[in-house]
Amino acid sequence: MRKLLLVGLILSTAIAATPTPKPPYPEIAHVVSNRFCGALRTNVGPAIKAMLDNDQMIAQSKPLFTQYNKYVGTGSLGMRDLTLVRMENLVGPLVKNLADSEKYLQDPLIFPDPPTNAEEAQLLDIRNKLEQVTAAQEESLDVINGFVATEQLGQVQHEGFDQANAINGDTNGMIPKPTADPMTHDTSIAGLPPNPYYIDPATVPGLSVGTNRYTHVLDGLQWTRDQATTHEAVAAKAVIDSLRLCNASHAQPSPSPSSKP
Repeated sequence: MRKLLLVGLILSTAIAATPTPKPPYPEIAHVVSNRFCGALRTNVGPAIKAMLDNDQMIAQSKPLFTQYNKYVGTGSLGMRDLTLVRMENLVGPLVKNLADSEKYLQDPLIFPDPPTNAEEAQLLDIRNKLEQVTAAQEESLDVINGFVATEQLGQVQHEGFDQANAINGDTNGMIPKPTADPMTHDTSIAGLPPNPYYIDPATVPGLSVGTNRYTHVLDGLQWTRDQATTHEAVAAKAVIDSLRLCNASHAQPSPSPSSKP
């Protein structure tokens, strides 16, 4: 995450502040054009910012799971419900950031597929690496959203069962188990293709949808965060290498040494 954060800071300052080069452009591995460097600033940079914001919110969810488990064990229903609301409040911003990332990364004008030159191929490679990050973040969202939805459904069923027993005069019945709610959500965005790196919730180690203890849910969340961190490191290197090309293309040649003392 630190590497990706560094990339975000560089993209928001360095490229924006560099002067527009005049042709002919220097050749660094291949010709670096304004269009290539501009894409890093206008699309890659904002996509990374949205991912970094999601990293922070996903990290905030971890202690909330622990708190929720603690309050359930002590019978503090008010604090339990408040913690669940705080977890639920993370879902909307996470979805928005993921949608923003996908819009930036799926711009066909910036990332034409198939590519027609080396620059476009390099941009597609960066996009694919960043999409692996968003896929892992989508699965973190699935864990959080699925847990919230399952707990809320369980509480509704519990309350309905108590009311039915009170009406029927039966207070000794068994409380039914909550119906499992799939930890999945619709992240499709109109007009955009689905993320090819989507992670099936059933493949998350130790995560049995809708039936886990809190510690198992935390294990699943940590796995998705680890996946995101791994892909962020790979994506950060690709972006940094591209930034070096752009910075080199903006570099001014050193003046010739004077023959006069």
